[in-house]
Amino acid sequence: MNNVIELKTAPWPIPHGWAYVWDDIHSIERDVGDYTLIVAQEGDKWHWWLCPKGKVTSVARGETWDMLDAVWRVFDALATKMGGA
Repeated sequence: MNNVIELKTAPWPIPHGWAYVWDDIHSIERDVGDYTLIVAQEGDKWHWWLCPKGKVTSVARGETWDMLDAVWRVFDALATKMGGA
């Protein structure tokens, strides 16, 4: 009988509020409303998936660059709203 517990540690830093998950691939997940956002490295590329909470089927997906572009647009909108150029 083997009583060894294998600990899974993330290969990169985990942002606050996200959870590290290791199934077939290393990923981080965060619940957002009724959905779970998953970001993972698959091969040599980063991808994201948006799934209804508790489901494994995504309703949207893409490469991480798409998501980062959306984040920068939010920052631009925030700066404009706060009185920036």
